[in-house]
Amino acid sequence: MATHKFFRQFVPNALAQFSIPSGHCWPQDKGINNYGLWPQNPWSGNGNPWPLENCGYDGPGVLLNHVYGKLKPAAEEKVGSHLHLFDQSPFNNHTNKASATSVGLGELGLLYVPANCAAGSQVRCALHVVFHGCQNPFFLEYPEMNEISYNRWAETNDIVILYPHMGVHGPKDSKEEQGACWDSYGETGRDYDTKQGVQMKAIAAMIETIAGKSFM
Repeated sequence: MATHKFFRQFVPNALAQFSIPSGHCWPQDKGINNYGLWPQNPWSGNGNPWPLENCGYDGPGVLLNHVYGKLKPAAEEKVGSHLHLFDQSPFNNHTNKASATSVGLGELGLLYVPANCAAGSQVRCALHVVFHGCQNPFFLEYPEMNEISYNRWAETNDIVILYPHMGVHGPKDSKEEQGACWDSYGETGRDYDTKQGVQMKAIAAMIETIAGKSFM
């Protein structure tokens, strides 16, 4: 609740849900992983080993409807062929001020492109960026990760979903960077959470590329 109170200083309409007894996860309305505080996982030592939990509550769907307004119902299933890997290396060193080590991106990212958006139709597609948590296994390595509901909502509402992927990076004594975390504490510099932050510049470059603009 303190976190919600903090962010409402910057985003007055920030939405929170405190009624689900779940761990640190993306809450889903389906899936094989039950919600709750699991006793141990191989990455952090506590909690559910999977970032997706079946809570009977579609967190990504609630988020998208809150951000974009009332959406069409989500598809029953995502379309597997619409989920694409892309090379993140051009974004790992896209400025002379940032080395690949300081940006820290993994080799590959993911992009979900609904049929209407891929067809180049007259439909104006939205773009939504989704950041993973620390030490999350990559989506395509585990089938359970593919069931994240963002993709089902994207399919019926013409929303392209960008999943940038952070890799293990940084000095050995940086627990967060070695845990493949996005920079939340200033490891990449004091401007880490501004438009001048190296990771934020990398994401902006991805967005510009998807939009058909040059970031070079």
